[in-house]
Amino acid sequence: MKDLIIVLLGHPSRGSMVDGPWLQFQVELRASDADPALQARQIADRLLAGDPREMGEVCGGTREWAEQLGYRLG
Repeated sequence: MKDLIIVLLGHPSRGSMVDGPWLQFQVELRASDADPALQARQIADRLLAGDPREMGEVCGGTREWAEQLGYRLG
């Protein structure tokens, strides 16, 4: 089994997580046998290519905060 890379993302930004509504998203990616530097670039490219929140699962915050931020939890 390949290693698992877990990326945690905060929304809207880390600074606002102190005094405002926020959500945390977890994106799980499988590592490959490729060069680690190449994998890091590929992961960064993938996250930057679109909205990374669409790739992740909500793992922090509250339903109320999600609604305040315009995000619907399933």
